[in-house]
Amino acid sequence: MKYLLIIDDQLIRKNAFAQADKLIKKLDRLEADLESFRERDQRLFSSWYDLTFRKEQQNILEHEDECRDLARLHNWMIALAEMHYISMPRAYAILQREEELYETGSEKERSEIDALRLKRDEFIRQKIAEEYGSDFSENEDLDEEKEEKEDAEDSPELDMIRAMSEEKILKLCSDRGGAFAILSVLLGNARSPEDYALLLRVWDMTLEKHRLSFAKEYTKQTGKSLRKLIEETREFIFETSSAAEEPDEEEDLLDDDFIRSGPSLHHFAKKKMTGEDLEGIKLLYRKLVRQLHPDLQSSALDHWQKKMWDRVQTANRHLDRRQLEKLLRLVLIRNRSLNELSISEILESKIWLKEEFDNLSSEAHGLKKLPAWGFSRRKDYISLKRKLAKPIADQLFQLQVRIEEMKRRFSGFEKINRSQEEQRSQSSRRPNRRRKRRSRTDSLNF
Repeated sequence: MKYLLIIDDQLIRKNAFAQADKLIKKLDRLEADLESFRERDQRLFSSWYDLTFRKEQQNILEHEDECRDLARLHNWMIALAEMHYISMPRAYAILQREEELYETGSEKERSEIDALRLKRDEFIRQKIAEEYGSDFSENEDLDEEKEEKEDAEDSPELDMIRAMSEEKILKLCSDRGGAFAILSVLLGNARSPEDYALLLRVWDMTLEKHRLSFAKEYTKQTGKSLRKLIEETREFIFETSSAAEEPDEEEDLLDDDFIRSGPSLHHFAKKKMTGEDLEGIKLLYRKLVRQLHPDLQSSALDHWQKKMWDRVQTANRHLDRRQLEKLLRLVLIRNRSLNELSISEILESKIWLKEEFDNLSSEAHGLKKLPAWGFSRRKDYISLKRKLAKPIADQLFQLQVRIEEMKRRFSGFEKINRSQEEQRSQSSRRPNRRRKRRSRTDSLNF
């Protein structure tokens, strides 16, 4: 006679879940701190900062505009000198007359000058590409080691940022100029997942007002949405980290064009899916919808649930079955639905929860060093104002020094041009005086 033994494994399940439950509580506390920072501290700090340093920021913006105009004039001067093989003072004089004509000339003359300026800008871009070696052919077949080496040699600024400590990056991101410089380098040179992860860290460390300003400038220059690009980068890092668990499938997830051009558009290659795979993905997605969809919940979603819902949408959009399975387990264990999970699934979920906590802790570690962290709990702002005033003053001083240097250089060119003009004027008058002197002598002799 055969007997069927029924084993109650609820105690084993609870013991396995107890370890995961500790991580869930830590995650909840950390999520609450981050939510308070985003919803309260950061908003209050941005308002206070804009109000307190409004005049200083306006002054910096005016100096940055002036510095940008002078730098562009300097670049045009170099381009004109090299394109037409003339001296720098001569090129400066031509540009001065060109500017006067642009202000007083006709619409046709302005259009002609704009065309000349575009040619100079293109010449400058070509010279920069030749100097830094960034203009490479997309048809070149480079191995990974060679490509990484060339990328490192072609972008020394990126190497400097990689070598910076977190404290140094935080300090640079606290002011507008520093944040703009780092973000520009990362956006222009990032190629590897590590570089994209660094870009996201710098973006999260940057003040919201600087983000808005940089995003506006980026859209103005490229016509693309920086916010969308950042979100696509987050998806790229997320999916790359998930694919790292399956090295054999990593090449199928990423397109070479994406690695070369950066996350401006999605280039994830769709894997060949069977009908069974697609049906499995649909089933997983439906289960997650029942757990997370806002319309099916009795109360509003908290921050963690919203975040998980966004990740579910991303995984479903890219037909990532493994990621959907992982998310479903995390949601079930978070909701304490132990009967729907095996003991091994609970233990595996604990590892994933640990990864979630480590990633969130890393994010919180950087945010805690920002001046906005804990702003709502401050009793006074005197020390904070004194601390933030120094980098603003330093930034303004650096801009003033750079502007004065360029103005001094232009003033030197003006002196050279005046001196040459006086010499030409004197040389043109000298022969006339000689002729007059000879004529008077002749008349006297006569």
